[in-house]
Amino acid sequence: MSWKLRSPRVIGFVVSVVAGSWLAASCPPVARAAPLTGKWVEVRTPHFVVLSNASKRHARETAEHFEQIRTIFAQALPASVEDSGQPLRVFAVSGERTLRQLLPQYWESRDRAKPAGTFRSLPTSSQIVVRADLVGGEDYGTVYHEYFHFLASGTRLELPAWVDEGLATYWGSTRLTPKKADVGRPDVPRLDILRAGPLLPLETMMTVDRSSPHYSRIDKKQKFYAQSWALIHFLLLGDGSAQGTEQLAAYLRLLGEGKEGVEAATQAFGDLQQLRSKLQAYIRKLLFPYVELPVPAPPRDEQIVMRELPRGEASALAALYVLEGRRTHGVEDLVAVATERAPNLAATHTAVGLLHTWRREYSEALAAFELAVGQADSSPLTHYALAAVRLHGDQTPESLGIAEQHLARAIALDQDFAPARARLADVLRRKDGCSEQALAHLRAAQAIQPRSLLYRLKEAEIRHQCGEAEVAIRVVEKVVAEASASASSAENNNVCWYGSFWGLVDEVLPACDRAVELTPERFGPLDSRGVARAISGDLDGAVADLRAALELAGDDWNDEAKALRASWVRGLGNGVNPFAGDRLKELRDDPDLQDLGWGH
Repeated sequence: MSWKLRSPRVIGFVVSVVAGSWLAASCPPVARAAPLTGKWVEVRTPHFVVLSNASKRHARETAEHFEQIRTIFAQALPASVEDSGQPLRVFAVSGERTLRQLLPQYWESRDRAKPAGTFRSLPTSSQIVVRADLVGGEDYGTVYHEYFHFLASGTRLELPAWVDEGLATYWGSTRLTPKKADVGRPDVPRLDILRAGPLLPLETMMTVDRSSPHYSRIDKKQKFYAQSWALIHFLLLGDGSAQGTEQLAAYLRLLGEGKEGVEAATQAFGDLQQLRSKLQAYIRKLLFPYVELPVPAPPRDEQIVMRELPRGEASALAALYVLEGRRTHGVEDLVAVATERAPNLAATHTAVGLLHTWRREYSEALAAFELAVGQADSSPLTHYALAAVRLHGDQTPESLGIAEQHLARAIALDQDFAPARARLADVLRRKDGCSEQALAHLRAAQAIQPRSLLYRLKEAEIRHQCGEAEVAIRVVEKVVAEASASASSAENNNVCWYGSFWGLVDEVLPACDRAVELTPERFGPLDSRGVARAISGDLDGAVADLRAALELAGDDWNDEAKALRASWVRGLGNGVNPFAGDRLKELRDDPDLQDLGWGH
């Protein structure tokens, strides 16, 4: 394993200097998304596709910039980054207007800070949106931080939480100029947090995982994140030697050999109390080191392909970005322009299909997706969407076979498309019965997204359906224990909801209780627990939870969702369980309730 800074020049930085931040003026909520403005261009490089309505120069500079950042980050990782074959899409937009069209949520409140850029990672895709005129500025820490996480996930290493977050913050502070790359610049707000009180014991820090309150609770995670960054900074730059870097590499190697966190840390770093004392002294320094690295060479001219991007195609891709985020309000203008100007483009039909899907117009969505896959430029998302919608209410052998073909095509286009692998596992189990092939796809999905509890829960469901009850229960017990130990209501709620429908209700009920305990004021966990209680036979408890959920939901549920829950309450009140027998199977396959398996 190699872990080293390359040709560093260590420089001092006075930590009292606070960098300015860019905030756009507060604006009223967006009512509609007007058509895109400006002339658009596409720049393709080996790892990125930049779409921009800034100048051609800005578009090319953005593509070169991200390729150079990727080179720096990839060299910093303790293992090689595996490419899925799908370049990362970057919207490099000119000015605030287009930024608002792509990120309307930041303008829904006058008080919300407006970003210079964002990195959005969904199960179906990862994409970047940035202001082209601000690329590389002080406000790109968040984009770089999340991009480092994205690259780290491509190494297939499961880094400890403190290393993962510490490295992402350390490298996320990188500033790239035409002459140099400044790495490891001090994070002043995090230093202020650490200076305000005692540090966490390192024994605690080394055992934090993503289910820990120190990772997920707002009152605890700020110190954990800050201390993770500070310890990484100290190890890499603290004394100007390579000792800390070598110790960090040894620590990761010991973890890979199966050592527990504290044991591996003690062997690699020595006395943890002494290390904590050194770290405490380090954060008190007024002069903080950072590193100058040489700027990587940009892509060669023959590796850069530029073309004008027609307005219709740009509108289709922008609409897809908004719709993948499950937002429909205001996107109609983008879809209308795409339909008018690029009617034969796969992206246009996919955008139309997603718009119909989120409106629950499934026959129209299926027709649009079928048109999309008939085009040469169809995407993994399109094939996945067609399979998911095709199976809505139709589990016949013919539909299962068609879904299998399109999910296999999605995986062929993108080997790292975890949702397609997980859904293909379910299709194969339904189509061919219990098979090693189905479990192989599910294990591949887990390897791609190892933090997903739902892929592990899906494995338990398949094993349960295949008669491996004891194995299934062991898997569920681990998933529920991890969810229940966390402070994430959403994670516990997902385990409760899907586990209940998947025939594992008795095992997931503790996660249901935990979700309600964490957020008793939210209707979602009460709704999930109400369904779980009904499936388990606790009809009175189900009625109480579902009634409470209906009262809390207000306008957050549409009329159909409210009417469905009201019918459940009426049936349960009359002693008729709407989740018994074949009805449970129908509800389990209902995409309105199961979210089309979109991210699972």
